[in-house]
Amino acid sequence: MQTPVRDTEPTPDAEPPAPEKHQEPEAREEREERETRPDPARRKRRGPGPFLLLVLPTLTVLLAAAVFLVATDRLSGLLGGDDGDAAPAPQAVTDRVDPSLLPWLRKAADQCDTLRPSVLAAQIDLLSGWSNDGAALSGPSGLAGFTPAQWREWGEDANGNGTSSPKDAADALVALGRWDCALAERMTESRTRGTVNGDLLDLTLAAYDQDEAAVTRAGRVPEPALPYVRARRPGVVRVGGV
Repeated sequence: MQTPVRDTEPTPDAEPPAPEKHQEPEAREEREERETRPDPARRKRRGPGPFLLLVLPTLTVLLAAAVFLVATDRLSGLLGGDDGDAAPAPQAVTDRVDPSLLPWLRKAADQCDTLRPSVLAAQIDLLSGWSNDGAALSGPSGLAGFTPAQWREWGEDANGNGTSSPKDAADALVALGRWDCALAERMTESRTRGTVNGDLLDLTLAAYDQDEAAVTRAGRVPEPALPYVRARRPGVVRVGGV
């Protein structure tokens, strides 16, 4: 009895893998570039740019400096006068002002919105240099240099000591403030009517230095009053912070 011959050739379980097709160089380069390209979602956030690091702090410092100058009344002095001339240098009068007079400077300036204590201080500095000595009976007298006729119109017993005198410093300061405020009111009326133009304080000081008629004729601050006005602008004289 013959034994059947077995098939000794192995039967393959599966077809062998097909060889990879040859890829074009362009396709391979594109795939490699895609694999090496960073994921946009994983990109690092950039830090602040040059503008934030350099320009913004500089602008902040400049703004703070401008706010300080405006708050301390010094910006107008740095920029100069309305006519383009440089503002006069600050006058050191603090050492000549008796500290007891500072409340009276404030009280005198509070009589109207146009005045400031520094303006009155500058006027006194010019009129008497804060000296209450001398003066003839018929001429200007006291800190504010009132004549007898002027004192009769503007003077009063401001401190309530029973005496009204131009040589009483408190009386003189309040009287000068009253006079300036009256001039400011008249200059306001003239501006409303359109007969004069200009800054109210400048017009007021010009009317004090010259007279109301001179300001009205010029329609503005007259030329002869300009030196006085420039020297007495707010912030030119600083007295005890007022």
